[in-house]
This record gives sequence, C-alpha cells and structure tokens, in this order.
Amino acid sequence: MVTRGGRYLLRRRSNRDLMHGLWELPAVRRGGRSDGLRLAVGRSVATVRHSITYRRLHVSVHPARLLAEPPRGGYRFVAPADLDRLPTSSLVRKVLAALV
Repeated sequence: MVTRGGRYLLRRRSNRDLMHGLWELPAVRRGGRSDGLRLAVGRSVATVRHSITYRRLHVSVHPARLLAEPPRGGYRFVAPADLDRLPTSSLVRKVLAALV
C-alpha cells in the first residue's frame, strides 16, 4: 500500500482487465511483479481473507514506497474521504478497514 500525504495510491483497471473501470490498490504478486510500479516493499502489516466464488484469497498487506512516479494515466492518490466516490471492489474496502 502506497500512501502520500494521508492519501492512498489507487490504480484504475484497464478496459482489457476483468472488472474494468474499478479502482484498486496496486498489487505486488509473488515473484515481485507489480502493476507497472517501482516499489520498495516493507513487512506485512495485515492479512485479509477474501472469497470470489470458488477462490479463497489470503492477501498480505505491505506498506510500500514509490521508487519512481507512477506511469501517467490510470493512477491517482485518493483521500480516504473521497474513496466512496470511486467504484472499488469489496476487497479494497476490506484491506482499508483492516488498517484502521
């Protein structure tokens, strides 16, 4: 999770992604692949369980620091008060609730 000035970095899913148009927290997958970001990732601060139909996910939440600015378009820093104005998944809401 990347924060700046109390705001969260979110990524908008592209038209070719499943659930396109939703805003999500950037992810770093096993093997170090990230959503086009250069990050320094810290230790896990929370684990969130989530189910999508037959899939069971255990999402580990890590603070991260940007090593370079995010690519133009598709990324935005969002204040907590503005999160309800953007379409997000229930997983994003669970992750943010785990950090409060």
